[in-house]
Amino acid sequence: MKKCAAMVVVCWLALPGSGVERYTLLVRAAAQAAPPQITLEWDAQLTGYQISIYRRILGQAGGTWSNTPLAIVAHPQRTFSDTNVTPGIVYEYKVTRPYYDVMHDAVTLYICAGSDAPAVSERGKVLLVVDETMAAPLASELDRLHLDLIADGWSVVRRTFARHGSATPAALRTFIQNVHTTEPGGITAVYLLGKLPRVQSGLAAPDGHALTPQDADVFYADIDGTWTDANGDGVYDQNYLPGNQRVELELGRTDLADLAAWPVGEQDLLRLYLSKSHVFRSGLLPVASTGIYASPYNNVEWAHVIALFGPDASVPATPAGTTGQAFPNAKTNAYLWGVDFYDWNGANYAYHRLKIQFAINFGSVKLYWRNGNNAMRAMLAQPTYGLTCAWGSRPNWYFHQMGMGRTIGYCAFRTQNNHASLNDYAPQCHYYFGGGVYVNLMGDPTLRMHVVPPPRDLHVAPADGTAIVHWAVSSDPLVHGYDVYRADELAGAYQRLTPAPLEATNYIDATVRTGTVYYMVKALKREAVHGGSYSNASIGVFNMLTLAGADNTPPAGCNAVTTTAEDTSVRILLAGIDPDGDRVGYGMVQQPLHGWLGGASNAWTYKPDANYKGTDSFVYMVYDRMSVAVGGTVDVRVTAVNDPPVASNQTVSNVMVNTGAIITLAGADVDANPLSYHIVSPPALGTVTGAPPRVVYWSPQVGTDTFTFAVSDGMVTSSTATVTIFVLCEPACGLSLIALAILRISNRPDGTRWRGRKR
Repeated sequence: MKKCAAMVVVCWLALPGSGVERYTLLVRAAAQAAPPQITLEWDAQLTGYQISIYRRILGQAGGTWSNTPLAIVAHPQRTFSDTNVTPGIVYEYKVTRPYYDVMHDAVTLYICAGSDAPAVSERGKVLLVVDETMAAPLASELDRLHLDLIADGWSVVRRTFARHGSATPAALRTFIQNVHTTEPGGITAVYLLGKLPRVQSGLAAPDGHALTPQDADVFYADIDGTWTDANGDGVYDQNYLPGNQRVELELGRTDLADLAAWPVGEQDLLRLYLSKSHVFRSGLLPVASTGIYASPYNNVEWAHVIALFGPDASVPATPAGTTGQAFPNAKTNAYLWGVDFYDWNGANYAYHRLKIQFAINFGSVKLYWRNGNNAMRAMLAQPTYGLTCAWGSRPNWYFHQMGMGRTIGYCAFRTQNNHASLNDYAPQCHYYFGGGVYVNLMGDPTLRMHVVPPPRDLHVAPADGTAIVHWAVSSDPLVHGYDVYRADELAGAYQRLTPAPLEATNYIDATVRTGTVYYMVKALKREAVHGGSYSNASIGVFNMLTLAGADNTPPAGCNAVTTTAEDTSVRILLAGIDPDGDRVGYGMVQQPLHGWLGGASNAWTYKPDANYKGTDSFVYMVYDRMSVAVGGTVDVRVTAVNDPPVASNQTVSNVMVNTGAIITLAGADVDANPLSYHIVSPPALGTVTGAPPRVVYWSPQVGTDTFTFAVSDGMVTSSTATVTIFVLCEPACGLSLIALAILRISNRPDGTRWRGRKR
């Protein structure tokens, strides 16, 4: 890295003012199919404002906005109806407000809307790159992820690569470039899983603090840019995307190494994350379409939460006008999106237990995700919830496209490519941050926001040379049909057999079989969203039919109860039975609220939180190579153990000689048992009287004195604590000492007085 390439950005400071209204325009959309119409509505504006509206088709990028507004709406009108629309097409609207005064700046907001957009059956090709040290211990979880990606319409290229420190970022980038070049049609997305080479570039201060090399995963998403390292120190020179200033791939990373504050290690955290991913995709733990926000720094992201869910489904994390810092609502309620200036100390997240699936976590130093206990990666290490995280505001993230079914990786791709020269999304908040190398997505880039529960109990049976595929309905009553697919390999390319969705729950395949055939069935739902509607597909469920006529029977588990003592871990063996004798794997559906789980296969260890006693529970799943079932609930009863009380050292200053001082002894007991106090060793200079813990100390001598005491909860006595007292003389005593000193100076050593010299 050339040190002279530093980017000093003195304007990258805190937003002036505290009100988000300065930079915010809140827009909602509603679409109808007959007659075709999309209506936009926005919040009240000041007298004299006019709103300009532009439109393009979702997916168009760069300078594809018309120079002429679709409409200009003057105050006090707050709505616009677009009647020149076609059902089945998703439109992207740009709504702008001009500068009004210093407290109401120019603002642009984007929202997607459309009615009855078709389902997406093919999403592209994803390269799944796994840290080679995690491939074997997470093999069953990775197989399940691989199948989940296929079930959601992705073609999957799965590879392993060397861990950070064993290979260079340049080697990993070359590896990705080669796969992109050799795979027919190239790849769409890259999912980095584990501690793969971490890359840094540039010298900048996006958070307004010290100039620092930036973590830059965009390096891997940029297929054709030229990145330089002039002095060969391993840090690239670029502060901005080089060349055409674009990345070509969607990319996200799940790296949970170096989170030392967590009571479980990297492998366990990755295993739990992969379980969360499957649980979310399959609808096993639904989350309502709600968002939570705090902090005026994330004004544009907050407006997108409103655009996704509407004001009634978007709640503040803390009182208006304050930054988050606590997010109490997100510790009790689950949200799809959370936008906040949250806790700066990543170690604290080990016990926050936030319930946010997709997050923007802005704040100083958080963007340097390579750091241990990093706050962005910590959002992915929350139990049960927490799938992706980004550092917002600088630049603003644009994730409104998720409202009509796009992936978070697509939103990252559009945000990373939002450079000024491309004229895609307008700059916000007085300064421009587009094109920086530090825009990273933590988490799985293939995830979508809206989930449809898949069909259940898929079975296949032979009948007169045909295959009868039958299933139970999805748990979502709004599902209107099902698509059936077939492949020759479980992880192969699936061909859709149904030209239109089936209302029935069975399908007859008359294709002649020459070997084992695999079937996949998806549920389809008309997803009614804040911006209209689109046809949304569940992930597929799988089964097979062999030449012998056998199909797969899902595994099963059962409920269990176990007991452990307070502050004591317990090993738990999960039950899982597969009628076909297949090897089964285990994962978590809902993790415990008062402890942490770590383990593999059916052997897990539950570690209760410090000093917790009571009942805890978790829900697990059991799966074979193509089917997943909720195994059961395990109740953990944590019995109380008496904790020793603690006596605290104390220091008492400015106690006057011959004057009593009241001292309240300090002790504590985490079990809240009543405490008794007793003096162990008395003071040397003075005396202690009274009934502890409130005692009176008195001393006739000046100096430093001490005494010790202990506390008892009736069962255990604490270690001793020391009270240190500094005894001072009274003012009169001080004058006497001064007079005595003068007297000593005035006398000869033999006691006679000095006499002055005769003149």
